[in-house]
Amino acid sequence: LALVAALLAYGPTAQPYLDAVQSGLGAALVSLTASSTRAGQPGWPLAEVSPRGCACLLEGLRAAAAPEGEGPKLMAGDTALTWLMAVLGERHVGLLTHWPQVHGGGRPGIAATVTPAVDLLQLPLSPVGGGGGGEGGEALAAPPGYQEALNRDGAVRALVLVLEALDGEALALPVNLLSRLVLVSTSFASQFIAAGGLAPALVQRLLRDSQPPALLIDVLLVVSQLARVSKEGFNTYEAISRANCYAQVKRLLSHTDPGVRARVCNLLGNMCRHSAYFYTALERHGLVGPLIERCADTDRSTRKFACFAIGNAGFHNHSLYEALRPAIAPLVALLRGPEEDDKTRANAAGALGNLVRNSGALCGELVRAGALRALLDTALAPERPASAARGSLASTGGAGAGGG
Repeated sequence: LALVAALLAYGPTAQPYLDAVQSGLGAALVSLTASSTRAGQPGWPLAEVSPRGCACLLEGLRAAAAPEGEGPKLMAGDTALTWLMAVLGERHVGLLTHWPQVHGGGRPGIAATVTPAVDLLQLPLSPVGGGGGGEGGEALAAPPGYQEALNRDGAVRALVLVLEALDGEALALPVNLLSRLVLVSTSFASQFIAAGGLAPALVQRLLRDSQPPALLIDVLLVVSQLARVSKEGFNTYEAISRANCYAQVKRLLSHTDPGVRARVCNLLGNMCRHSAYFYTALERHGLVGPLIERCADTDRSTRKFACFAIGNAGFHNHSLYEALRPAIAPLVALLRGPEEDDKTRANAAGALGNLVRNSGALCGELVRAGALRALLDTALAPERPASAARGSLASTGGAGAGGG
């Protein structure tokens, strides 16, 4: 296996690599992964492969599956998938935990094995432009039956369980793949929750503000999507609440990375999207004030999602109206801000409408802040799209919970 990996490591422009690929070495490596039986008895795909041998096999498969080689389709069949599931499975990871580090085991060995295995697992998946995924994510294209096979073989469960054995940069690829899968299918989302993806210790660790911004954004995308798709028969709000990550979310509202701040605001908006379930918790954990501050954020997307979240926090009942009172002036300022896009203005208008939807307690404050004048000016501005004008006019009488 080491010799094969070294041969393919010459790269796609080298003659040894081309000769190896043209001779069908990639397919031979996939066939090797199928050696799960011996003498007609059921066995285990990794029974006779050492950690270093497994690493070499993964390296060889990755080289063979490069676009210049046999391509990602090499890894799309059931044989390769079954083996990758075994590599990422509890049994193999548990054995690696106890294997000496000097021989490819321990936590470093787990990371060195999991990263290329996850890379191979996601190789047949490619993003499709134009959206289609949840939370603005892209839909995924894959060979026929591949996503169904990932669902059938419990790929999401394996990815969630292996996170416990990973730290630092090794978390990035598994979490990214989890976010891509959860965003495209409620089946994957259901697997994620069932596997313990919202376990308090795990979520709180993944949302530490010391984690890389890209990792934080992927985790926030997952939790936000789960909140977004909550419905009767698939209630995700309770599972999110049990994760008890309010303290982490509060700290991330002031994170230095604007992408993180925007995604936190979007998460809070989706937590308030379907019901008032989280209203009490948002006030108890001191999240309303920091959320309002994001209306004046330097980042445009953060301002947009902050308006979305404030609007939904006032939609279902009036219990947060007093806490949301300080949001009125910033929302009016966003309506009048020449640099704001139409979606931000629409969200700000909707939020102001929702602050009088359930009670007249804030009407005086809205009048004093010039909200009605700002809404009418926005609606009547000739350069505004018809949708923005309708939203501003509707907001004078209350608006609905909307998208971010």
